[in-house]
Amino acid sequence: MQQIIGSASGLSIIPVLTYMQVRAHNESQTIRITQFKLCGSNFKFTTRVTIRENRSKKPLNQFPMSREIICLLLSIITTFYHASTLEVDLSGSDWTVESDLSYLTPQDLAGVVKVLNPHYRKEVEHTKRISVNGTVPGYVLVDLHREGLIPDPLVRDHDVTLRPLALLSWEYRKTVVLPEDRGKQGGVLVFQGLDTAAGVVVNKVHFFRSHYNQMYPHIVPPVEYPAVQNGEKFRNFLRKSPASFSWDWGPAFIPSGIWKPVSLVYKQDLYVERIGVRTRVVGEGIWAVEIEVRVLALVKLRKDPSVKFEIRQVEDGSYLSNRTYEEVFTKEDDDVITLILTANVTGVQLWSPKHQGKQTLYQLSLDLCTVADCVAVRRNFGFRTVTLNQEQLNPTDPTQRKFEFVVNNKPVYIKGANLVPLYNTNSNKTLYVSEYMKLYDHTIRQSIDQLIDVPFLMSSPSNGEGEGWVEDDPQSQLAGDIHFYNYLDNCLNTTNLPIPRFASEFGFQSYPSLHTLRHAFHTHHVTLFDSNTEHRQHLVSGNRLLYDQINRMFGNLGNGYNTTLSGDTLVYLSQLNQGLCVSSLVSHFSRFYNRQLEDGRGVNSGVMFWQLNDVWAAPTWSVLDVNLRPKMLYYSIGHLYHPVVGNAYWNLTHVVFSVVNRLDTAVAFDFDLFLYDASSTKSLKEWGVKGIAKPASSTEVYSIPRSALKENCEVLQKCFVAVEFEVKTENIRTVDIVRPGLDWSGLELEPPSLSIEVVRREEDRVILKLQSMKVALWVWLEAHQPGRFSHNFFPMYVPEMFLEFIPHQMTEDCCKVHVSSLYDHYYV
Repeated sequence: MQQIIGSASGLSIIPVLTYMQVRAHNESQTIRITQFKLCGSNFKFTTRVTIRENRSKKPLNQFPMSREIICLLLSIITTFYHASTLEVDLSGSDWTVESDLSYLTPQDLAGVVKVLNPHYRKEVEHTKRISVNGTVPGYVLVDLHREGLIPDPLVRDHDVTLRPLALLSWEYRKTVVLPEDRGKQGGVLVFQGLDTAAGVVVNKVHFFRSHYNQMYPHIVPPVEYPAVQNGEKFRNFLRKSPASFSWDWGPAFIPSGIWKPVSLVYKQDLYVERIGVRTRVVGEGIWAVEIEVRVLALVKLRKDPSVKFEIRQVEDGSYLSNRTYEEVFTKEDDDVITLILTANVTGVQLWSPKHQGKQTLYQLSLDLCTVADCVAVRRNFGFRTVTLNQEQLNPTDPTQRKFEFVVNNKPVYIKGANLVPLYNTNSNKTLYVSEYMKLYDHTIRQSIDQLIDVPFLMSSPSNGEGEGWVEDDPQSQLAGDIHFYNYLDNCLNTTNLPIPRFASEFGFQSYPSLHTLRHAFHTHHVTLFDSNTEHRQHLVSGNRLLYDQINRMFGNLGNGYNTTLSGDTLVYLSQLNQGLCVSSLVSHFSRFYNRQLEDGRGVNSGVMFWQLNDVWAAPTWSVLDVNLRPKMLYYSIGHLYHPVVGNAYWNLTHVVFSVVNRLDTAVAFDFDLFLYDASSTKSLKEWGVKGIAKPASSTEVYSIPRSALKENCEVLQKCFVAVEFEVKTENIRTVDIVRPGLDWSGLELEPPSLSIEVVRREEDRVILKLQSMKVALWVWLEAHQPGRFSHNFFPMYVPEMFLEFIPHQMTEDCCKVHVSSLYDHYYV
């Protein structure tokens, strides 16, 4: 690594991107300026930030941390709190981003020059330097693209072709002029986010570099991932999101830069680095509020600051009464002070999850004052208890345990989506289990327990705490949580599906909107097995697996892979398959809410599908693409996450109807069931089912045998049952369809002649009228601009209906909407 020296009156921040680093890229860095006058008489200083890559792929030597006070003092914090202070915002677009290429070999230099736009190649080749205007917060590749040096990183295969730029050293530089009335006190220079490793140089003196450590009790092998991910293999040597180096859902840009705001705070005695608020029950109706405030003293304090605080409800401003109150100051040294304040309060209104009560919040107002100065702290928080119930269900079998989250002493059914991936290793298990326990149990768990009062899970999936969180087969259906990915079996056949205590990760792939794909691929023509879709498919054999799933669900694609899916049909059928499969799994898991089978399975307490969002245009498991265009699953999952759900499925002999009531009160429900021939809008048979769903229950309330369906529909393969479910007291009404079979092939649909028109425009939305001449299965509406529809992805067996479209931004030419259904993609 080359040493970077700051200018005579300069301030240099040096993030060093390498492969052995112990500090996470999302931690904040606070640098204390003890006295402005110690930095020289020129109060114009330069901030320089350099991102470096260790091209040798070897760990760097450990760099010592200096605590000498020359001009700056460094302090690492985990949360930055912005108090009401005098502040110079150093963020903005007036930075310079540079890379010195003189240290590169001729071969590496040629590789860098090649990826630049042609207009800049000769200049860079001659000067051996790249220099552009930069923006903070931001990233290097974003600046290079905005300034025209490189093409859009998110199009074509630029995630790979631009890789040489990720291996360069990058330097951010900016000159700052301080105001004359800066005061006699010192100040703090706050970096809220440096990606990834960082160092500070002041007047040629190093104050901070990330610590590296070569001393390991064992060899740490590089983690290698499938070649289809086009990633970098040394990701396990850097404490940075592994997904930065590619994943099965994302590219490997290895981003670097000053990705959060930078500021200089001064002219005050105290600076609040961190504040934490915890609540716990200490008696009947009595709660303890534990407040921890970490403060940096910018002047020498003769005594502890005085404290004044109050807690009031955010909604109505009412105060909480104090029963007892205690404050304790501790000093790490003369500069860093920690205040621990505990107050016992009564008259608390709880924060409760949705559908279980109000989300009541309180505001803490705390003032810390010296003789000459006060700093104000404000923080909103709520009172609630959270526990994880893993009690034994079978007294004779310790492997059967609950996995149920409890909030305020009430069980809560968890519903949601995943955001972040992890990875593991299977080599030398004894050693790695020991290391795993040291890190997650002895270190992280203890730190988490000190900061927040929520359950800490050491692993997912796992068989729960009963087996120490580390198991040979962490996929038990009798305890803990599971991950479930099965692309080879029929997702509608419930006999293929597990019945877990908690399903924390599962999903199916689909392609994003055709608008999104065409922009990313820079071509109008998109097919399943072309070079673009193959490059973006990071799941091994992913496109073939997706083809097989679509063929299994709808048929008529052929047994080989010569028949290609393209354009709107590829997008539609892949999203429809994803929507049907994920909906099938969510419905299946939730049907065992508070319901247990004789073999011990069941008592499901939560579902979290993979995944919510996207980072680029590719086949992934997301429900929102990179441009925030919803996929079909986005609309269906909302219905399945209602507090009361009515669902239907085929169990090989009957169409079975269930009601899942996650409320703690009984509710009345209505099922209206209609048997249709797919070629007619006239129902062949109708059923009505009414009942009361017990609190916190899942119950099968009705079933229609195959024989009853056969009596009214001669060819069952051509028929389906429309399911209308309503709970009037909760304003819930959903529409779904189910078929007496395990796929949707062989339907003899007729052209529905769908049409849509704008009825009127309102301030932030348009009202649309949709018409159909025949049955239209899975109507799909897509606007040319991003936004969401009030209804989408639904069966239509009525002549017309009205709905709304809410664009992200209303424009004069809004809104052109395309409408299609299964007929348009399956039969045409």
